[in-house]
Amino acid sequence: MSWLSLVSALIIGYTFYNILLLGGQYSLSGLVLFVLCVLFIIKEAMQNKKHFLFAFLIFLLVESVVFFTLFYGVLSTLWDAEDHVASVAEWSTLPLMSSAMLLGSSVLMSVFHANAGLRIGRLWYVLGLLLGIGFIVLQFYELKNNPFSGISFSYGLCCILTVAFHYLHVIIGVVVLIVVFFVMRSIPRYYVDCAVWYWHYVDAMWLLVFLCVYVFK
Repeated sequence: MSWLSLVSALIIGYTFYNILLLGGQYSLSGLVLFVLCVLFIIKEAMQNKKHFLFAFLIFLLVESVVFFTLFYGVLSTLWDAEDHVASVAEWSTLPLMSSAMLLGSSVLMSVFHANAGLRIGRLWYVLGLLLGIGFIVLQFYELKNNPFSGISFSYGLCCILTVAFHYLHVIIGVVVLIVVFFVMRSIPRYYVDCAVWYWHYVDAMWLLVFLCVYVFK
């Protein structure tokens, strides 16, 4: 086991300990150490491919911390807000259509994963990618029309930040999938696996965004 793995575990444990048990008294120092640790892990992963998967998992962990912080912000301000119920876009309209497209994309990527190396697998990959692009278009239309206008400032801000943060991840995911599609045959398989896993992760986070922002009232 790499010494960096042990140090990473200690720093991650320290960060969560001071946030959850010490009330965030030293959370800034923990966060700085956490970020530095992630940077070192990425550097090591680029030099040693055996550690690439570990670096990828740490990356997802960092992303999860940010996402759940945003979810907490949405839910905590939701309980305090009094004028937001009728203003946020209804979950059964555009958000539901976006969810269907993103989850459909995730299913198609799973089919591709099961048929990787076959020509039919690349077809499922392209179809899943097109659904991801469709999600981006629908989400852009929603953000452009600003369904969060007229609601309490703190609640609306948390909703916009959460949706926009996830939207950025979908864009990154689509770009990664496009790049992987063109270099798929010349890169190691685990790079393709991580791209697909990242896409599934983004889809899973959308389910939580959908529940926190559009369903819970």
